Amino acid sequence: MTNANTANAGTATTPIKNKWEELQETVAIARQLTELENAKSKQARQNAGLPELPDYIFVPAVSKKVVTKTNVLVRIPGANAKYLKEVGQHRIIAFSDFDKKSLSKIRVPAHYRHGDFPRKVGEKTLPFVWRHFFVDPEFLGKDIVADVTISTKRNLLTGETEILIDIIQVKSNQAIEVSSTLRMGADPTGSPDEVIIPGYEKCIRIEPIRPRLVLV
Repeated sequence: MTNANTANAGTATTPIKNKWEELQETVAIARQLTELENAKSKQARQNAGLPELPDYIFVPAVSKKVVTKTNVLVRIPGANAKYLKEVGQHRIIAFSDFDKKSLSKIRVPAHYRHGDFPRKVGEKTLPFVWRHFFVDPEFLGKDIVADVTISTKRNLLTGETEILIDIIQVKSNQAIEVSSTLRMGADPTGSPDEVIIPGYEKCIRIEPIRPRLVLV
């Protein structure tokens, strides 16, 4: 009996998939798993008599944290800033790491988003940098103390890289001493804590300032 995977002299005829085909298959499987997770979540909440949550959205990208720092002084754009947008609560599913061997479910609270450093993608203009502000509305246009995480995010299908900055407001009944601030569009110095902005000869970093107390 002839094996379906062999030919005359036992030479394999099954084509070897290239990395792009393997990636497409991996993404397709992840999309299917996302659909199954949404169906399972809806059924479970219906059975429990709970209101539905937003569907999970699959994000074909991998992220890597580059810089994380607590108690950073950050200026929040004003409510009328041109590129500031209010984003509702949503849920995403994304690869846990660059090996693409596992998926993570992430619930993202409502927040504000601001795009910076534009680039042309086809006929669209999109930012290289996304700042996500998890703050109360009354702090728009003000300085706050925040925990800051700067990450790079690479789209697996297009290969494009973006920079994500998560800015989470610190709340306290007491004044907090700050000794650093978030700097956007700085000239690079070669520090490992700097994140170079693609397409620009500029970087993002958290740099030291003279220590001071800030009421939050």
